[in-house]
Amino acid sequence: MRTHLARFALLVLLLKSACAVAQERPRLEHYCSELAANGISLAEMSGTDTRRVRLDLVLQSIRLCPQEFISAASLFPPSESLLSAIRDMIAGADPSAIAVARDAAARIQPGKDPTSAAIAKQLRGLLGQPQPASLRNVVEVERRASEDLANMAAGQQVRAGERQSILVLGIFIIWVANRAALNAAFESVPSSQEWLRRFPPGIGMVGGGNIREDLREFERSVIRRAQANDGPVDKWYRGFKIEQ
Repeated sequence: MRTHLARFALLVLLLKSACAVAQERPRLEHYCSELAANGISLAEMSGTDTRRVRLDLVLQSIRLCPQEFISAASLFPPSESLLSAIRDMIAGADPSAIAVARDAAARIQPGKDPTSAAIAKQLRGLLGQPQPASLRNVVEVERRASEDLANMAAGQQVRAGERQSILVLGIFIIWVANRAALNAAFESVPSSQEWLRRFPPGIGMVGGGNIREDLREFERSVIRRAQANDGPVDKWYRGFKIEQ
């Protein structure tokens, strides 16, 4: 009887978590281009000691914005280096990551463009038999990635190069995917918030000319969402800026 009650309590907890995330989740079309670009950048990194967190983050970017991920990947032919990197990260991944990978595969649709269609086919083959992931698997990967990012931000070693990039790119992905889990992780590791204070969030644009209105709307959307919430990462994103 206690086992059944425990399972029921877990189910209720997961359902509440899902409802909270659904209520907080922004309209993805505002963020998909950035999520896809961040996922591809993370996949192309090479650190073996960061492979788990990078895989979790890449899978989230594909799950959330599969078509944008494919479109972005098709701009950088040949794509074999990207696909090889994802293959290497998935090798030996744990069951929750594999389940989320299959969920990501289930969301990928072949495009009309031959290059995009070829990448979509190869990526689905890498991620495994398409199958929706359970809520429990998705929540576990989001929680784990959040904790990994918070611990990385709190690390004593100098966070430069690849680790610095993982923090900047990964925090945005999880902030969109599960804002509550990310804020909870940074709250549980107070020293991680020092990193937030030292590195204002933003995107640097290369090239001259005025920033397009769609990028300005992206900037405003991030700030509006940040101002509507009060977690440490939310407060960090209140200072978000796109700069040239």
